[in-house]
Amino acid sequence: MRRIIENYFKILSKYGDDDLISQFTSKEEQEICRSLICWINDGSHSISDDLYIESPAETIDKYLNVFKDIFVHTRHEGHYNMMMGLEA
Repeated sequence: MRRIIENYFKILSKYGDDDLISQFTSKEEQEICRSLICWINDGSHSISDDLYIESPAETIDKYLNVFKDIFVHTRHEGHYNMMMGLEA
């Protein structure tokens, strides 16, 4: 997810983190989007000392929904559907 957001949105489409976050209208979705961006950036630049890291299924589902909604809100849903193998 980090590489997709970084390459597709930040490099190719010139969206910054705040630009992506501001696409969401509700505060809850904005916080989830901010959390997702922080989580994927932190995970790519550090190594956890824990042997096992648990991410609750609810958190993962929220991240996946917001990840998809980033494409929807920036009018790139067709690209998301194509890359996920979904029919439009």
